[in-house]
Amino acid sequence: MMKTQELRRIGRFALFGAVGFGIGGLILDVGPVPGMIGSPIMGALGGAALGLALRRRAIALGLTGAIGLLVGILAVLPLALDEHRPFGGDWDGVFFGAIMGTILGAALGLALWDWRKIMGLALAGAIGFGIGFGIGFAIFMSAIDMTIIGLLSGIIGGAFLGAALGYLERGRQTSA
Repeated sequence: MMKTQELRRIGRFALFGAVGFGIGGLILDVGPVPGMIGSPIMGALGGAALGLALRRRAIALGLTGAIGLLVGILAVLPLALDEHRPFGGDWDGVFFGAIMGTILGAALGLALWDWRKIMGLALAGAIGFGIGFGIGFAIFMSAIDMTIIGLLSGIIGGAFLGAALGYLERGRQTSA
């Protein structure tokens, strides 16, 4: 059973991730191609927020978060532009979010040089951003409001990444 201190640490990390990626998600739709400029900013803010929660490596996590989300958006862009997408409709958001979240989480884990964190954060990113983008696309895609989709996916995906990182940090001497 988890101790109260461990739960507080996980909650603090989840909050930092949700706030950092959520704020970044508000600017996801910046620039001529949605996500091309905003996603690296979202990744940088979210990664740096997780680094602040860790109390170390904020710059490295910010840089890898920016690179991870940029690579993630580049990975889904050809699929998003293809009119014969594998899923279609509301499932596009889940699929695209899971791909971007996996790449982002793995990039953040690489900044920490730990295979457990690479795998754990890639999985958490896939689940969190898959859920976030899936809900965002299902509710708001008719209005094509990427700002709301970015905010929602940033909060949910960031909370998943933060909670996973907080859990994976167990055993380290960090105060809640």
